[in-house]
Amino acid sequence: MKRGPCRSDALSRWRRAGRLLPACLAAGLAVAMPPVLAQPAPGQAEPRLGFSLAHYERTLQRQDPTATKMLYWYLDGVLTGFMWHFADHRVRAQPAFFCLPDGVGMTVEEIQASIAAELAARGAFWRRTPDVPVERIALHGMKRRFPCPLP
Repeated sequence: MKRGPCRSDALSRWRRAGRLLPACLAAGLAVAMPPVLAQPAPGQAEPRLGFSLAHYERTLQRQDPTATKMLYWYLDGVLTGFMWHFADHRVRAQPAFFCLPDGVGMTVEEIQASIAAELAARGAFWRRTPDVPVERIALHGMKRRFPCPLP
């Protein structure tokens, strides 16, 4: 039986070392990310796993069902990262980057709406660097749409 960083015997070692989540995420991404996402972004010599702004916009324009599904899966991973952020900050009693109002669920559609809102508000700024990671734009969009109240 193969052993990896997310297997039960490795879990305890990695958990003690504080590297469990990054190791499991890296292992999951290595298996789940399709090769098309590993292409170098414009201006980059090394491939980057993920979607740049240019790649994100091309994927939406093409309306290719396979590419759209891969984008959805990728944004679902970004969503998982946001949920881990909330869980970690809640446990540590630290403020979050953004605050969802009651009745609003965090979904891939909310992330896409936040990306669209951020591009509508600051598209010229973001498009100056087409290889900017789309998850960075998503975070800024969520912060803009759902700011946390001042203490």
